[in-house]
Amino acid sequence: MGVRSTDAAGFSLVEVVIAMVILGFIAIALLPVLISGIQYSSHQADVASATRELNGLIERARATPTCGTLASVAAPTKFRDGAVITTGRFDYESEGAGFSCVAGGLNHLELVATTPSGKVLMTVSAEINVGA
Repeated sequence: MGVRSTDAAGFSLVEVVIAMVILGFIAIALLPVLISGIQYSSHQADVASATRELNGLIERARATPTCGTLASVAAPTKFRDGAVITTGRFDYESEGAGFSCVAGGLNHLELVATTPSGKVLMTVSAEINVGA
């Protein structure tokens, strides 16, 4: 067997273990940033979905501007397996509960998308002229 020379190139096992420990500490330090980035991305995806759904409802109300359409658009609706709940309201409410619509006039429709916990994701408003 040959004798190992003192100028042999390469890393020893101790150096490799120390490098792995240092890389482990760096990975642990970056973990909170990674988690918050994933949470932010998920929230932005929910906001984008809510915006798309609310705009679709507004376009449906504008396509056939009747009081019945406005009432159906403003009714609470669930999207994406309950992850986003859409509720709507008219500015013009009749006495008592429920929605009212001004036929032959301008109606302000506001739709609000919320999470099941009640956090508001998006609010969309539109002025819709309902014929007589």
